[in-house]
Amino acid sequence: NNFIGCHNSARTLCEIQYTCGSVGHPVLCECVLDYDYPEPLPEATNETTSSTSQQQKTFLEKCVDICIEETEATGPKDNCQRWKEKAEAAIDKKKERQTQLMALATE
Repeated sequence: NNFIGCHNSARTLCEIQYTCGSVGHPVLCECVLDYDYPEPLPEATNETTSSTSQQQKTFLEKCVDICIEETEATGPKDNCQRWKEKAEAAIDKKKERQTQLMALATE
């Protein structure tokens, strides 16, 4: 809703990455958590995961981890708590959708 906000350098980079792709470069967490771009697709790997291996973290969880690590190194950041809340809400929403899809599949 901020007219000048569309001229923000981070938002411009997000638009370029969304439109053209990130070409192997990491997508800024701000793109997803501040500007509501969709999460990037996970990278495909050739490794097989065993049932004992730790589950892969989502993009949002990784963003929150990075924010917390930065906070520990450089001091408090206002966006970390907001990002954490937004990430948790998105993860809960995905789990709810998965549960609904599973219920539909068993009907």
